Amino acid sequence: MTVHLTKEFLNDLKCSRDVRFVSKVLDRTIGDDGAFTQDRDDHRYDGIEDGWIRYITGGSTAYRVIFIRKGEDVFLYRAGVHSVEDNLRPPRNFGGALSIRRAPENRPKGAKNLAQDACLLKTKEADFVNRHIESMYHVKHREIWLISPFIDLDLLESRHGFGRFLDRAAEEGTFIGLITSSAQDEERVEAFKSLQEREINVFFFDGLHAKVYLFDVDLASRNSWQQGVQSHAIVGSSNLTNAGLGLNDAAPNEELNCRIPMDLFGEAQTYVYRLMKLADDYNSYAFRQGSRKPR
Repeated sequence: MTVHLTKEFLNDLKCSRDVRFVSKVLDRTIGDDGAFTQDRDDHRYDGIEDGWIRYITGGSTAYRVIFIRKGEDVFLYRAGVHSVEDNLRPPRNFGGALSIRRAPENRPKGAKNLAQDACLLKTKEADFVNRHIESMYHVKHREIWLISPFIDLDLLESRHGFGRFLDRAAEEGTFIGLITSSAQDEERVEAFKSLQEREINVFFFDGLHAKVYLFDVDLASRNSWQQGVQSHAIVGSSNLTNAGLGLNDAAPNEELNCRIPMDLFGEAQTYVYRLMKLADDYNSYAFRQGSRKPR
């Protein structure tokens, strides 16, 4: 699928007064390989034939991108704050649009799909672990497992993009498991209770140091643009924190992770299930913590 930047789109980028606007728009529309990134929250834009709208950010800025999809071509047409979508006229033509063509992969004949290969995922250089995780927002899962001794709970709140992803997955019937350290204070135990109420199943493991992020994709639900997405697991140094994964604007730690090859996915899944069986579920852990309080 070839991406084309129209004159109107380029002018919107040039005229923006927000220095982060350009990077946010491009990060959410064009991948590192020059391909158009998919987002299952895209929806039709009324008034323009084959027009679509993508939400780039929420909150006070509420950036939007209007794009037009024609076969294997995507034309990025307009970008701006939420008002950019108001009373928008269709483009007269696409003359002068700048085309971005994907570089050839130069992969040997018969090589496995890239999504099945192992790769290193980093926080300060490509391939970025945060972009890889965010790419999982757009497919349906059977299970999602998050294993980390340290957790920034704000990442899991519904107002955060990652938290919204988990809420949507839970609504679709995905089993979500979170395994973390058993060394938690009383306030955090109460915070974990709210995750339980959102159908995020919390477990506590004594002496946990492993960091594993496992995405068991519902392969039957994939659309034509998602066929390359496979189930996989990430292991490495990143905790489920802002600094560990770089899911916020703040500068992340120097972290290194590995997306394991598909033929090891089952072994990673078995490891996660073993942790779950040895861990305390939320109710057991909360009861134990309560019984230790002085009377």
